[in-house]
Amino acid sequence: MKYFISIILLLVLSFFYACQSTQKTNTSQEYSYTISIDYGKEQPYITNVKTSHALTAMEALQYAATVKTNPVGQFVFVKCINNTCNKRGDKAWYYEINGKPADKLAINYNLKTGDTLQFIYKTDVCSGKVDKQ
Repeated sequence: MKYFISIILLLVLSFFYACQSTQKTNTSQEYSYTISIDYGKEQPYITNVKTSHALTAMEALQYAATVKTNPVGQFVFVKCINNTCNKRGDKAWYYEINGKPADKLAINYNLKTGDTLQFIYKTDVCSGKVDKQ
């Protein structure tokens, strides 16, 4: 009798386990971003980055390129991308999200899946403003 009850109990537990495992939904999400790096001389380098978690603009750039940063107090600026570095007063790295200038530093900008991130090496318009202060 004990053997029979054990088998029934095992079957019931197996049934409940099977029901629970089929009810689980896939909660993992894939995040996808397009990264463009425009050196200003030739066609931009474009790549896609896919991850299992959301990224900041800085993190996405680091997936796509070798990046050097310049921390200034609580701020972190992009200094070099693939050995193309800022030249104070001449050229610097700026970025856009979906074709619009970003309103935050890359380290603080949380991307949404599907975003296009473009880093552009262009005329430095910020150093002169900072130097005048």
